[in-house]
This record gives sequence, structure tokens and C-alpha cells, in this order.
Amino acid sequence: MIPFAEIQDAALPFVRVLIPRWIADACESGDWIKSRVPWRPDKNPSFGVSLKTGWWHDFASGEKGDMIDLLCRLRGLSKAESARELARIVGYEFGRE
Repeated sequence: MIPFAEIQDAALPFVRVLIPRWIADACESGDWIKSRVPWRPDKNPSFGVSLKTGWWHDFASGEKGDMIDLLCRLRGLSKAESARELARIVGYEFGRE
């Protein structure tokens, strides 16, 4: 069983570091990291990741999700693969007894 919510919580302190690494034109603006939408043509920044929650929002389409969902979109991974990758990146271990 993959603890999706726990992985998202563990990743929250890393939002400021990870998002600019994943999205080239990302920049901080208030409580958000904003950029153009990375998976479609976008002339103006209409994409943001909340620094408070780690959730992202495409303001043009209304699509949104957590950091696991974002990795799914950016890297073409399944939700499970994305969760495992994010856990690895932030050093969150699970599934070991």
C-alpha cells in the first residue's frame, strides 16, 4: 500500500526547491510558485503551485492536483510510480518492516 497523503506531506517542505528544478521558468510570487503550463503552449503564466499546500493549479483549464499528480504529468508516470519517485527524492521511506 502506498501512503500517497504521507508522501505529499513529506514533500511539502521541498516545494521551493523542487518546482524550479522541474519547471524551467518557475518563479516565486507571494504564496505561489508560478510559471507557464509546462505540458501545453502557454504565453502567460497560468500555472501555480501553492507554497502552503504543495497543490498545483492550471488556472486556464481548472485542472489541479498534488505534487504526485504533477510528477505524473511532467514525467508520464503512473500515480504509483510518481509517488515512489517523489518519496525517493524527498527521502521518505515506506513499505519496509
